[in-house]
Amino acid sequence: DTNGNFTVEHRVSRSVAVPSTQQVSAAYHSGRTGEVGEPVLTASFEIHAATSEITPDYGQPGDEVQLSAMGMPANTRVSAITIGIGGYDVLGVDVLGVDVLGVDVLGVPELRTYRNGAFTTTVTIPPLPSDTYSVVVKVGAATNLTVAVASLTVASYSITTGAMELTPDRGFPGDEVRLSVMDVPANTEISAITIGVFDILHGRELRTDQRGALTTRIIIPDLDYGTYSVIVWVGSSPGQIIAVGYLAVGDLP
Repeated sequence: DTNGNFTVEHRVSRSVAVPSTQQVSAAYHSGRTGEVGEPVLTASFEIHAATSEITPDYGQPGDEVQLSAMGMPANTRVSAITIGIGGYDVLGVDVLGVDVLGVDVLGVPELRTYRNGAFTTTVTIPPLPSDTYSVVVKVGAATNLTVAVASLTVASYSITTGAMELTPDRGFPGDEVRLSVMDVPANTEISAITIGVFDILHGRELRTDQRGALTTRIIIPDLDYGTYSVIVWVGSSPGQIIAVGYLAVGDLP
Protein backbone atom coordinates (compact mmCIF):
# COMPACT_ATOMS: atom_id res chain seq x y z
CA ASP A 1 0.00 0.00 0.00
CA THR A 2 1.02 3.65 0.10
CA ASN A 3 2.82 3.06 3.40
CA GLY A 4 4.89 0.19 2.07
CA ASN A 5 2.94 -2.45 4.01
CA PHE A 6 1.34 -5.62 2.71
CA THR A 7 -0.48 -8.63 4.12
CA VAL A 8 -0.63 -12.08 2.59
CA GLU A 9 -2.19 -15.35 3.77
CA HIS A 10 0.05 -18.38 3.42
CA ARG A 11 -1.50 -21.86 3.23
CA VAL A 12 0.83 -24.53 4.57
CA SER A 13 1.12 -27.65 2.47
CA ARG A 14 -0.11 -30.92 4.00
CA SER A 15 3.16 -32.54 2.90
CA VAL A 16 5.44 -30.55 5.23
CA ALA A 17 7.26 -32.37 7.99
CA VAL A 18 5.63 -32.34 11.45
CA PRO A 19 7.09 -30.88 13.59
CA SER A 20 9.31 -28.50 11.60
CA THR A 21 10.36 -24.85 11.16
CA GLN A 22 9.17 -23.20 7.97
CA GLN A 23 10.61 -20.04 6.41
CA VAL A 24 8.78 -17.47 4.32
CA SER A 25 10.64 -14.89 2.17
CA ALA A 26 9.44 -11.75 0.41
CA ALA A 27 11.30 -10.32 -2.59
CA TYR A 28 10.91 -7.45 -5.02
CA HIS A 29 10.05 -8.43 -8.56
CA SER A 30 13.13 -8.18 -10.75
CA GLY A 31 11.16 -6.79 -13.66
CA ARG A 32 11.93 -9.78 -15.84
CA THR A 33 9.33 -12.47 -16.47
CA GLY A 34 9.84 -15.59 -14.39
CA GLU A 35 12.66 -14.10 -12.35
CA VAL A 36 12.52 -13.25 -8.65
CA GLY A 37 14.77 -10.69 -7.04
CA GLU A 38 16.78 -11.02 -3.86
CA PRO A 39 14.76 -11.58 -0.66
CA VAL A 40 14.24 -8.41 1.35
CA LEU A 41 12.22 -9.88 4.20
CA THR A 42 12.24 -13.30 5.85
CA ALA A 43 10.17 -14.78 8.65
CA SER A 44 9.80 -18.24 10.14
CA PHE A 45 7.06 -20.14 11.92
CA GLU A 46 6.78 -23.49 13.67
CA ILE A 47 4.69 -26.45 12.55
CA HIS A 48 3.80 -28.24 15.76
CA ALA A 49 2.81 -31.85 16.19
CA ALA A 50 -0.82 -32.43 17.14
CA THR A 51 -1.36 -32.22 20.89
CA SER A 52 -4.37 -32.37 23.20
CA GLU A 53 -5.02 -31.24 26.76
CA ILE A 54 -7.74 -32.05 29.31
CA THR A 55 -8.79 -29.63 32.06
CA PRO A 56 -9.08 -30.92 34.70
CA ASP A 57 -7.34 -34.17 33.86
CA TYR A 58 -9.26 -36.16 36.48
CA GLY A 59 -12.86 -36.68 37.56
CA GLN A 60 -15.65 -39.13 38.25
CA PRO A 61 -18.03 -40.70 35.70
CA GLY A 62 -20.64 -38.08 34.85
CA ASP A 63 -18.26 -35.15 35.37
CA GLU A 64 -17.59 -32.75 32.50
CA VAL A 65 -14.04 -31.91 31.43
CA GLN A 66 -12.73 -29.52 28.81
CA LEU A 67 -10.76 -31.03 25.95
CA SER A 68 -8.55 -28.87 23.72
CA ALA A 69 -6.49 -29.97 20.73
CA MET A 70 -3.88 -28.06 18.74
CA GLY A 71 -1.80 -28.73 15.65
CA MET A 72 -4.63 -30.44 13.77
CA PRO A 73 -5.57 -29.87 10.11
CA ALA A 74 -7.58 -26.66 9.76
CA ASN A 75 -11.33 -26.67 9.08
CA THR A 76 -11.53 -30.45 9.37
CA ARG A 77 -14.18 -32.63 10.99
CA VAL A 78 -13.36 -34.27 14.31
CA SER A 79 -14.17 -37.90 13.56
CA ALA A 80 -14.00 -39.32 17.10
CA ILE A 81 -12.96 -38.67 20.68
CA THR A 82 -12.56 -41.90 22.60
CA ILE A 83 -11.64 -42.77 26.16
CA GLY A 84 -10.00 -46.15 26.51
CA ILE A 85 -6.70 -47.96 26.88
CA GLY A 86 -5.20 -47.75 23.41
CA GLY A 87 -7.10 -46.36 20.47
CA TYR A 88 -9.83 -48.65 19.12
CA ASP A 89 -12.72 -46.43 18.15
CA VAL A 90 -16.35 -47.26 17.45
CA LEU A 91 -15.78 -46.62 13.73
CA GLY A 92 -13.44 -49.62 13.66
CA VAL A 93 -10.28 -47.66 12.88
CA ASP A 94 -7.24 -49.19 14.57
CA VAL A 95 -5.24 -46.01 15.11
CA LEU A 96 -2.46 -47.00 17.46
CA GLY A 97 -2.13 -50.66 16.53
CA VAL A 98 -3.82 -51.70 19.77
CA ASP A 99 -7.21 -53.38 19.45
CA VAL A 100 -8.70 -52.21 22.75
CA LEU A 101 -12.07 -50.61 23.27
CA GLY A 102 -12.41 -46.85 23.53
CA VAL A 103 -15.73 -45.39 24.61
CA ASP A 104 -16.78 -42.75 22.06
CA VAL A 105 -17.52 -39.55 23.97
CA LEU A 106 -17.62 -37.10 21.07
CA GLY A 107 -21.30 -36.34 21.67
CA VAL A 108 -21.35 -33.51 19.09
CA PRO A 109 -22.91 -34.12 15.65
CA GLU A 110 -20.52 -31.85 13.73
CA LEU A 111 -17.38 -30.66 15.47
CA ARG A 112 -14.66 -29.11 13.30
CA THR A 113 -11.25 -27.62 13.90
CA TYR A 114 -10.80 -23.86 13.55
CA ARG A 115 -8.66 -22.11 10.95
CA ASN A 116 -5.67 -22.45 13.24
CA GLY A 117 -6.06 -26.23 13.52
CA ALA A 118 -7.34 -26.12 17.09
CA PHE A 119 -10.65 -26.79 18.80
CA THR A 120 -12.12 -26.92 22.30
CA THR A 121 -15.10 -28.96 23.44
CA THR A 122 -16.66 -30.40 26.57
CA VAL A 123 -16.92 -34.15 27.12
CA THR A 124 -18.62 -36.18 29.84
CA ILE A 125 -16.62 -38.93 31.53
CA PRO A 126 -18.37 -42.25 30.75
CA PRO A 127 -19.01 -45.07 33.25
CA LEU A 128 -15.47 -46.36 33.71
CA PRO A 129 -13.81 -48.05 36.69
CA SER A 130 -11.14 -46.10 38.53
CA ASP A 131 -7.98 -45.98 36.42
CA THR A 132 -5.95 -43.73 34.13
CA TYR A 133 -7.13 -43.85 30.52
CA SER A 134 -5.93 -42.64 27.14
CA VAL A 135 -8.15 -40.02 25.52
CA VAL A 136 -7.66 -40.27 21.75
CA VAL A 137 -8.68 -37.41 19.45
CA LYS A 138 -9.02 -38.27 15.77
CA VAL A 139 -9.42 -35.64 13.08
CA GLY A 140 -10.07 -36.32 9.40
CA ALA A 141 -11.06 -39.30 7.31
CA ALA A 142 -10.11 -42.87 8.17
CA THR A 143 -7.46 -42.92 5.43
CA ASN A 144 -5.85 -39.65 6.55
CA LEU A 145 -6.24 -39.38 10.32
CA THR A 146 -4.41 -36.95 12.58
CA VAL A 147 -4.27 -38.29 16.13
CA ALA A 148 -3.48 -36.70 19.49
CA VAL A 149 -3.53 -38.47 22.85
CA ALA A 150 -4.01 -37.14 26.39
CA SER A 151 -4.52 -38.87 29.74
CA LEU A 152 -7.52 -38.79 32.06
CA THR A 153 -7.69 -40.23 35.57
CA VAL A 154 -11.12 -41.53 36.58
CA ALA A 155 -11.53 -41.14 40.35
CA SER A 156 -12.96 -43.63 42.82
CA TYR A 157 -16.62 -43.87 43.79
CA SER A 158 -18.20 -44.37 47.15
CA ILE A 159 -19.63 -47.87 46.95
CA THR A 160 -22.83 -49.17 48.52
CA THR A 161 -21.74 -52.73 49.12
CA GLY A 162 -24.08 -55.39 47.84
CA ALA A 163 -23.49 -59.06 47.13
CA MET A 164 -23.07 -60.25 43.53
CA GLU A 165 -23.17 -63.79 42.24
CA LEU A 166 -22.13 -64.75 38.70
CA THR A 167 -23.17 -68.19 37.45
CA PRO A 168 -20.86 -69.36 36.02
CA ASP A 169 -18.12 -66.92 37.03
CA ARG A 170 -16.02 -67.71 33.95
CA GLY A 171 -16.62 -68.14 30.25
CA PHE A 172 -15.74 -67.07 26.74
CA PRO A 173 -16.91 -64.07 24.67
CA GLY A 174 -20.49 -64.75 23.56
CA ASP A 175 -21.32 -67.00 26.54
CA GLU A 176 -24.34 -66.24 28.71
CA VAL A 177 -23.90 -65.63 32.44
CA ARG A 178 -26.55 -65.28 35.14
CA LEU A 179 -25.98 -62.18 37.28
CA SER A 180 -27.66 -61.90 40.68
CA VAL A 181 -27.37 -58.94 43.05
CA MET A 182 -28.60 -58.89 46.65
CA ASP A 183 -28.70 -56.42 49.56
CA VAL A 184 -28.77 -53.27 47.41
CA PRO A 185 -31.26 -50.33 47.36
CA ALA A 186 -34.82 -51.55 46.68
CA ASN A 187 -37.02 -50.43 43.77
CA THR A 188 -34.08 -48.71 42.09
CA GLU A 189 -33.43 -48.41 38.36
CA ILE A 190 -30.13 -49.81 37.11
CA SER A 191 -28.32 -47.29 34.91
CA ALA A 192 -25.42 -49.45 33.68
CA ILE A 193 -23.79 -52.85 33.99
CA THR A 194 -20.17 -52.70 32.92
CA ILE A 195 -17.53 -55.33 32.23
CA GLY A 196 -14.21 -53.57 31.75
CA VAL A 197 -15.27 -50.57 29.68
CA PHE A 198 -18.24 -52.30 28.00
CA ASP A 199 -21.72 -51.27 29.11
CA ILE A 200 -23.68 -54.48 28.58
CA LEU A 201 -27.05 -53.14 29.70
CA HIS A 202 -27.72 -52.04 26.09
CA GLY A 203 -30.57 -49.72 27.02
CA ARG A 204 -32.62 -52.42 28.79
CA GLU A 205 -34.80 -51.28 31.69
CA LEU A 206 -33.87 -53.10 34.88
CA ARG A 207 -34.90 -52.37 38.47
CA THR A 208 -34.15 -53.96 41.78
CA ASP A 209 -37.15 -55.51 43.50
CA GLN A 210 -38.70 -54.67 46.88
CA ARG A 211 -36.14 -56.84 48.66
CA GLY A 212 -33.18 -55.04 47.05
CA ALA A 213 -32.36 -57.88 44.69
CA LEU A 214 -31.98 -58.32 40.95
CA THR A 215 -31.39 -61.26 38.62
CA THR A 216 -30.66 -60.94 34.90
CA ARG A 217 -28.67 -62.61 32.16
CA ILE A 218 -25.71 -61.00 30.46
CA ILE A 219 -23.57 -61.89 27.44
CA ILE A 220 -19.79 -61.79 27.81
CA PRO A 221 -18.55 -59.14 25.33
CA ASP A 222 -15.57 -59.48 23.01
CA LEU A 223 -12.76 -59.20 25.56
CA ASP A 224 -9.20 -60.43 25.68
CA TYR A 225 -8.61 -63.28 28.10
CA GLY A 226 -8.28 -62.10 31.69
CA THR A 227 -10.24 -61.32 34.86
CA TYR A 228 -12.61 -58.35 34.70
CA SER A 229 -14.70 -56.35 37.16
CA VAL A 230 -18.46 -56.60 36.67
CA ILE A 231 -19.99 -53.41 38.08
CA VAL A 232 -23.65 -52.54 38.64
CA TRP A 233 -24.48 -48.82 38.71
CA VAL A 234 -27.53 -46.78 39.73
CA GLY A 235 -28.38 -43.11 39.25
CA SER A 236 -27.55 -40.77 36.40
CA SER A 237 -24.30 -40.61 34.44
CA PRO A 238 -24.30 -43.41 35.84
CA GLY A 239 -24.15 -42.34 39.51
CA GLN A 240 -23.15 -44.83 42.17
CA ILE A 241 -21.70 -48.33 42.25
CA ILE A 242 -23.91 -50.72 44.23
CA ALA A 243 -22.23 -54.09 43.56
CA VAL A 244 -19.00 -55.46 42.13
CA GLY A 245 -18.13 -58.99 41.03
CA TYR A 246 -15.36 -60.63 39.03
CA LEU A 247 -15.58 -62.62 35.83
CA ALA A 248 -12.81 -64.72 34.26
CA VAL A 249 -12.82 -64.58 30.46
CA GLY A 250 -11.05 -67.32 28.53
CA ASP A 251 -9.24 -70.51 29.39
CA LEU A 252 -7.64 -69.38 32.64
CA PRO A 253 -6.26 -71.58 35.43
